[in-house]
Amino acid sequence: MENINVLKRDGSKEGFNVTKVKKVLKWACSKIEDVDPDRVLMNSRLNIFDNITSGDIHQILIDSAGSLIDSDVNYSKVAARLFVYKMRKEVWGGKNPPKLIHLLKKGVESGYYDASLLDNYSDSQINKMDEFIDHDRDFMFEYGGLVQLNEKYLVQNRKTGEVFETPQFAYILPAMTLAQNEPIRKRLSFVKEFYGDFSLHKINLSTPIMAGARTRTKSYSSCCIIDVDDTKGSLFAANTSAGMVTCDKYGVGLILSKIRSINEPIKGGETLHVGVIPWLKMYQSAIHSCQQGGARRGAGTVTFNIFHPQVESILQLKDNLLTEERKVEFLDYSICISNIFYKRLIAGEKISLCSYHEAPEVYDAFGLENFNEVYENWEKENPDAKKISAERVFSLLAKHRSETGRIYITNIDEANSYSAWSDKVEGFNLCQEVTFPLVPEKFSGDPDAEIGVCVLSATNMLNIDDDDDLKRVCKNIVRILDNIIDIQSYSVPACERFAKRKRSIGVGVTNLAGWLAEKGLNHESEQAPQEISDFLEKQQYYLLEASVDLAKERGQCEDFSSSKYSEGIMPVERYNKNVDSIVSPQHTMDWDRLRKLIAKHGLRNCTVSAFMPVESSSVIQGSSSGIDQIRDLISYKTSKTATTTVIAPNSKKNKDIYLRLFDSKNNTGHINCVAAVTKWSDMGVSGNMSYDPQKFNGGNIPQTQIIQDILTATKLGWRTFYYHNTYDGDKEEDPKGDGCDGGACSL
Repeated sequence: MENINVLKRDGSKEGFNVTKVKKVLKWACSKIEDVDPDRVLMNSRLNIFDNITSGDIHQILIDSAGSLIDSDVNYSKVAARLFVYKMRKEVWGGKNPPKLIHLLKKGVESGYYDASLLDNYSDSQINKMDEFIDHDRDFMFEYGGLVQLNEKYLVQNRKTGEVFETPQFAYILPAMTLAQNEPIRKRLSFVKEFYGDFSLHKINLSTPIMAGARTRTKSYSSCCIIDVDDTKGSLFAANTSAGMVTCDKYGVGLILSKIRSINEPIKGGETLHVGVIPWLKMYQSAIHSCQQGGARRGAGTVTFNIFHPQVESILQLKDNLLTEERKVEFLDYSICISNIFYKRLIAGEKISLCSYHEAPEVYDAFGLENFNEVYENWEKENPDAKKISAERVFSLLAKHRSETGRIYITNIDEANSYSAWSDKVEGFNLCQEVTFPLVPEKFSGDPDAEIGVCVLSATNMLNIDDDDDLKRVCKNIVRILDNIIDIQSYSVPACERFAKRKRSIGVGVTNLAGWLAEKGLNHESEQAPQEISDFLEKQQYYLLEASVDLAKERGQCEDFSSSKYSEGIMPVERYNKNVDSIVSPQHTMDWDRLRKLIAKHGLRNCTVSAFMPVESSSVIQGSSSGIDQIRDLISYKTSKTATTTVIAPNSKKNKDIYLRLFDSKNNTGHINCVAAVTKWSDMGVSGNMSYDPQKFNGGNIPQTQIIQDILTATKLGWRTFYYHNTYDGDKEEDPKGDGCDGGACSL
């Protein structure tokens, strides 16, 4: 094409040459089955005009290959190669990568990278790292993974869009960060190990770690949980802390059950309480006024007990039909339930409502073995207490859980009876997989308060080679998360106090659906729960073994006594025995050996496992999300700035094995699989329920079915219920995972 100039990235011009375009496309399609470079070129409808930029031409080709994924998923690899080529041109400035030390120094000078990396590693050590960086691993990504990585995780100027690193640098630099406090003689070997597990997608890093570890923002935790007393000092202190930790990239869990109901007396009736709604609006404003490091918006989940006097209003806070004064729709809510209330539902009985200030003994016993006795004695002593039918409460719960998808449930008895905490817990975090014993702030800076901090990660089940590989990965992941507790910064002292005393970590899994499919199974397969349990028994064992090893090396955590492990109680003893109906009670690991080791050396970490959603970061690795079924073989995840194509792992080979989310006959298979996961969780599991209205008469999901599923799952030991998914006929993922990605918790 004569007289058509292309403006190159260095500012020079050259004539447009279609042969160069075809050469790039031929390279992008090489050794990939069933793809055609000419098809990508024709599909691009390349509209060339004078002074078009080379970057624009390249982006058109990427978009063209990306649009062909619907007809053949192999074009995902083509689009990914083109994307990598473009990234390298923009970041490297040519075909060869910059030296790591040059990239790092430039990033430090620009104010993006943490200068301490240059202090903690010598030039010769950094140069040595260049030898084990494998930039060819950039081509392991699917197209959607690179889009997600580029949008959320690569260090960049978010105003101009200028990106400072390519994928392998985004793995080696966190490895350097997370190993910087290791002994000098071992440090380089740990960097190599960590980098290998990150870049080969064996370890799934939570969003705060992946996006932040190497930057000046030294905050790598996913979530926190704040317990709040009904005093002005505690209420306002919690608001300050919620805003501060949101700025630190945390998702926020708030336990607000102790807040009095509207018009209840304060100071003996000198004034009347405004109730929960004005305070919720305050917390909502604090959380939403902050961005989680620019990578995701602030988000919060609030826990209330089922017998709170305003429970009816609380269950309707996200109802769009209500007036602005009566709703607080940008927070999510979790209702904390004890088994006695399920029994009252089944028996058609009522629930007596009470506030903390009038029945502190009831609230203090909630979740403990003596709760039923304490609660029923209080009812006898207060026959005129306000009552509501259990059917009414559960009907509202089912209705608004179905309509919003985001009214969650905490089974407080299961959370206390079967988790690893010996101290009482009262609520869960943003995504409902983490729970802690807490101490509310009486005032900002209270030296006795403890705000729970979630330090999370996951193993990618499909990328684990064998038991030896799993053991090695678990050893690395425990060390990484324990290191984070010491190297990250804390803007709220109560967070640091909790983190360093209890050193609680939560390791989950991702790619469960992909892993099952490789075994010829899906969530409805009868063998699936047993296969899951067998894998997770080994993972839990290896995680605890790794924590024992760290205790030998660094000492047990200060508050080890708050964990049931200090009492010699292992996971094989504390799980809900109803799970034995779907998973064999026979175990493969030597738990008595481990019990003796823990008794001798203690644990470095009070807890080691929790099973988070793994929504955003799973896309990077091309894995199915967490423990969930796939939505479809090809689906789309929409965020603030991009729509990402998500392809099920090995979708061509296993397309007839996968069970799509809404193709399930019912929730039974998923309930059983999550129950098997829950057996091995120290804390909780982000368990979802899913429904296709078309499978029910009149296209309406019966409340009785929703409640029956909750009862069935509770019987099998579910501690929490996260999303209620409803099929709308669309392949597009509901972008609900932004709040907690890990991950926050979503990773």
